Amino acid sequence: MCGGQGATGPCRSLGPDDRPGRDPPPSGHPGAAYRFAVLQPRWARWQQRAYHTAYADLAQRCEQRDPELLRHISTADTARDLDLLRRAVGEERLRYWGISYGTLLGATYANLFPDRVGRLVVDGNVDPQAWVHRGAGGEPELNTFLRLGSHLGSADTLGQFLDHCGRAPVARCAFSAGSPAQTRAKYDTLLARLAQRPIRGWTYARAVSEVRGGLYTVHPGWTGTAATLESLWRGRAPEEPPAHSGPARYPGFEQSLAVMCAESPNPASPGPGC
Repeated sequence: MCGGQGATGPCRSLGPDDRPGRDPPPSGHPGAAYRFAVLQPRWARWQQRAYHTAYADLAQRCEQRDPELLRHISTADTARDLDLLRRAVGEERLRYWGISYGTLLGATYANLFPDRVGRLVVDGNVDPQAWVHRGAGGEPELNTFLRLGSHLGSADTLGQFLDHCGRAPVARCAFSAGSPAQTRAKYDTLLARLAQRPIRGWTYARAVSEVRGGLYTVHPGWTGTAATLESLWRGRAPEEPPAHSGPARYPGFEQSLAVMCAESPNPASPGPGC
């Protein structure tokens, strides 16, 4: 089982280096993580509104199409489905490897069915207390991903990617600018460009989302991420992957976001500073 959450919504908090009058922090710095995940620039607000509108429309259509299913979108019911799969293949005990959200699912399964757990490995654990906002009532100030520290992990990994890429020749990392510092600056410049002028559907938001997804696996993810960034740098839209003929192996973020929205408290609307 592999569960990765892929989107970060807005909130009202500021990073330590996002005060007026200060230069923006470099890529990979925790302050840059807040800028990346929290402080949506003015020129990106229309993208944010379009994102919210699209997912609100999707939720309404899901409710109209299968309201009964929506009542069972939860980590606990997913764990029960996992147990049905275990039984269907004739296994007495579940052998399980979970990463990211999959760690929360694995822990839930172990608590629901402790006598049916075999080998269970969880890596990159989601904090259950942060997931449920420690059971506090009322609207939280921070969204799920900020409570989990996802922005900090993303910023740290992005910084490592840009540094390693910058130390490598272009033959080994297409986006290299000759040094870590120059490669970080190149990345920041590219995002600023995309915010002002998207390239055939490649907006600032899409580029950030694709980069974050590509950082999950070093090989071959980082190679592909570097090629995508270099293509955008040259003003060309990256080639879209060929359409999959059968069911997608990892269809998208909608499933995990549905579970998160059902059981993990989030702000009802963006803060005024976003």
